[in-house]
Amino acid sequence: MANHLSKAKAAKRKNTANTPRQRFNAGCKEIKKQQQRIEQLVQQQQELMARFSEKVLPLEHQHTHLIYLKIEKLIAFMGKKSIANYQREELGLWIQDELQFLIEHPFRDVTTDLNALIDLYSDSAKKSLAPPSPEEIEDLRDELRNRWGIAGDLSDEQIAEMMHDPQKLAALIREFHETAGQDTYDFMDEEEGDSDFYDDDFFEDDQSSGKTAHSSQKKVDSLFSRSVINRMYKRLAAAFHPDRAQDDTEKQHRHQLMTTLSAARKSHDVWAIFSLYQEHIDADAEFAEIDLPALNSLLEQRIATLKEEFKALNNDSDSPEGMIWCKFKSSTQKDIDKKINEHITALRSFIEEEKQELENLSTLKSLKEKLTARDEQMQDEEQRFLEDFVRSLHR
Repeated sequence: MANHLSKAKAAKRKNTANTPRQRFNAGCKEIKKQQQRIEQLVQQQQELMARFSEKVLPLEHQHTHLIYLKIEKLIAFMGKKSIANYQREELGLWIQDELQFLIEHPFRDVTTDLNALIDLYSDSAKKSLAPPSPEEIEDLRDELRNRWGIAGDLSDEQIAEMMHDPQKLAALIREFHETAGQDTYDFMDEEEGDSDFYDDDFFEDDQSSGKTAHSSQKKVDSLFSRSVINRMYKRLAAAFHPDRAQDDTEKQHRHQLMTTLSAARKSHDVWAIFSLYQEHIDADAEFAEIDLPALNSLLEQRIATLKEEFKALNNDSDSPEGMIWCKFKSSTQKDIDKKINEHITALRSFIEEEKQELENLSTLKSLKEKLTARDEQMQDEEQRFLEDFVRSLHR
């Protein structure tokens, strides 16, 4: 066993890039590998988004449209005089819950006017709901302060307005999320499967101290002012100049190449410049030995950037494609298919439930029965929470 491990270590040392030229070649290969990973991930996300748009999105629209219609029907009950005040308050909470669901839903039916619906509810709430008491206002202020760290500068009038307008409350919380997100770093997001052949040890000498890092940066700066990189850049810029184009199509292509080249120059992306030069000028181009140490430092930085880009893309929960990917991604296509089918099944069930509820909300009697059931459910949930809390104290 020990001999086997020793041979494995020896083989790894043998494959490790030791000379600047070996490190440079290894760096180029690693950059290409990371770029291919990103391109493959983008393609997978686009394919999944196309499938979602075809199979799932129509059901999402149908579901949210039914909720929209339900809210309209619930708002129509707000002004009924035969509804007791406590029932009206419960109705208002119900509408707010449904509105909040639509506001936060990334794939709701865009043919419906959500802002008009919110305005309709706000007007109805102002006319039919009693103004919140000072205790209720203070409760919401405490909730916002304790849970979100906000509300210190909000007046009673602003809080009362948010209690009747869920969109304003959601906007306040969303603004807090965006502000807090700027200062957040996920220390737990570690990448797996990094290359053994091209690891951080290859550039150990270039970053062993602040003095060495400063020296490396000076070498990097000089590369773009005197070295072959600068000559490559100038030759590419001349070759890509749009004025050399024969027609509008070629001119647009040259413009795109110039944009890519300029971005690479600005970010010190040696790999991009070198690849463009090999593709469009000289396929056999190489760098002088004297430039390789500084170039290797740049390649290291580019590899780290590409890895971060892959992480961000793989965990993107902001864009539509990213949200769909985060929800359905898996290691196998079979598992992805399973997740999509399960989601479709759940959506169809939700749609039938909403249809049934819309049909049942036809009279005040049916509405009151539903409000009573919602109130009892809330009380049961509060009771279970208290019981769980008490049990946790005795563990």
